[in-house]
Amino acid sequence: MHFGYEQSSPEQGRLFFAGVEIVRKGLFDLAAAVESLQQTGQKVRLRVAGLIPSRYKHDRRLRCCAFLGTLSKDEMKAEYLKAYCIVMPSYVEGFPAVIAEAIVA
Repeated sequence: MHFGYEQSSPEQGRLFFAGVEIVRKGLFDLAAAVESLQQTGQKVRLRVAGLIPSRYKHDRRLRCCAFLGTLSKDEMKAEYLKAYCIVMPSYVEGFPAVIAEAIVA
């Protein structure tokens, strides 16, 4: 896959989620799915970008998440290029802006 002038180099099993409205954007359901995959032996990792309220960072339902915090534009681009899959299980968006950002990364 090629994005712009940089070749993507996805890492097997590396999932990427970006957002701050984690309940409406489905992060709890995504984390449950990732944990289910991990329990079956799948080597998947979920990386989460965005300003996540601290009360969620220690929520046991999100223990499979690697919280990255707020990322710069260049850091986001690097995450997009390394992601095996960009996941957005949103309940409120038909076409999340994050997907458009990933396309042009």
